[in-house]
Amino acid sequence: THTYIDGELVHETNGIKYYYTKDMSKFPYATEKDKLIGTWTEKEAKISNVNGPMDYCFRSDGTGFYTWKENNPNNYIVQFMWSTDGNVLTIHEDVEDGSDITYGFGFSEDMLCLTGNKGMESELNRQETVSFGDPTGDGKIDAKDSSFVLVEYAKLSTGGESTLSDAEKSAADVNKDGKADAKDASAILTYYAYVSTGGDKSISEFLTNE
Repeated sequence: THTYIDGELVHETNGIKYYYTKDMSKFPYATEKDKLIGTWTEKEAKISNVNGPMDYCFRSDGTGFYTWKENNPNNYIVQFMWSTDGNVLTIHEDVEDGSDITYGFGFSEDMLCLTGNKGMESELNRQETVSFGDPTGDGKIDAKDSSFVLVEYAKLSTGGESTLSDAEKSAADVNKDGKADAKDASAILTYYAYVSTGGDKSISEFLTNE
């Protein structure tokens, strides 16, 4: 079924809702919270300027981590849980005596804007975090990636133009036939079913043995 909610096209299959823009030109986000999912890097060291610009990764399951791109020889990473309430982002560090850190957050086009302590503001750019089988770039291979590929395939099949980056195209083309289509979507969904029942092979290993 298809319905419109707050200007977003919602496609529901087996009780799972997928969100798209009306023209289905790009993979969209259902809420402002969903826009956070991915990896972001500070343009300048502002939120925490001790070790240089920071990277933040927000996963769709509410976990994430932050680290520093510079002055971090041991690749130190702090894991956290995250949540949002309106335009407030709360990060709970996964360390002994970890405290809650709150930021104001918002978006300006594709840029994430964080407001930290004492009104300090920082702008972060989204990183290209897609990987083979994970064209949505949320850090896991699941039904969303399969749906992402189907949307692209449907658009191209009806004469539309691709808006995917080269990295997204490569991540979506899991059978490596030079195009992202229903075969790739099916392969991704099959792999998702495999790992959901305890499979531990990588998608490359899994497809090689199919």
